[in-house]
Amino acid sequence: MLRNLWDPARAALGMPTRRKSRSRTFPIILERQGVVENVNIDPAEFGVPLTFTHFEAPAHLSGRAYNSGIVLSGETTHFLPDKKHFENAIYAKFKPEKATYSFSYKPTNFARFLAKIAYGFVIAQDGLGTIKTPYVLDAILGRKDDIGRRVGCHADGKIHSSVKDDFDIKLSYYR
Repeated sequence: MLRNLWDPARAALGMPTRRKSRSRTFPIILERQGVVENVNIDPAEFGVPLTFTHFEAPAHLSGRAYNSGIVLSGETTHFLPDKKHFENAIYAKFKPEKATYSFSYKPTNFARFLAKIAYGFVIAQDGLGTIKTPYVLDAILGRKDDIGRRVGCHADGKIHSSVKDDFDIKLSYYR
């Protein structure tokens, strides 16, 4: 579900996979003396960026007009082990004038991943029998393209729900 987004970080950390093979490299773009070169680096040696997406608030809670999918409103990138190591290791080996990276992913897949986690929390806390209508299940399974109706962020700081059954999952980063 998140291969392009987090697979290099999983490889760097030696995390297991169910797939038979996984790319153990991360592509970067180097510029040296006006020449652009694509290079694959080993995330275990250089580190790797780890991106977390930000979404608009869930349409069901915010009341905004909604059609399908999910609206990406930004992202936060952390580096494993840290940004200085990533930059210094690339410079030490390749001595580029400029180094960038680019990858593509589907924000809906990340949103489905978050919904799957939240759904699991509900089942763990209250049991499967407490879910009368599993509204988000079709979106998690990819049968409907309405993940933005139930999943999102509240970057505006507003709490959009007062119902005890809604989960607020927070990601914190500590140094």
